[in-house]
Amino acid sequence: MVETIPIKEYTYNRFVVSFGGKIMDYITTIEMSKIWGISSRRIFLLCSQGRVPGAEKKGKTWLIPKDAVKPTDPRKKNR
Repeated sequence: MVETIPIKEYTYNRFVVSFGGKIMDYITTIEMSKIWGISSRRIFLLCSQGRVPGAEKKGKTWLIPKDAVKPTDPRKKNR
């Protein structure tokens, strides 16, 4: 059973989703853009390309795990 509960906490919406007893916190692309420092459109594209592990699409909205790591840009070299 999948249950989504929107909760207003701090300055972002928190979505708690339960999958077979495992509870995960999700936030939207707009909220993640403030954390990662990139546009919400870029995060939408990263999710669409499958580069954000655990991202779930609900309707038109992408829900991203709160503890997700920002994907690296393959165009940039690590120095």
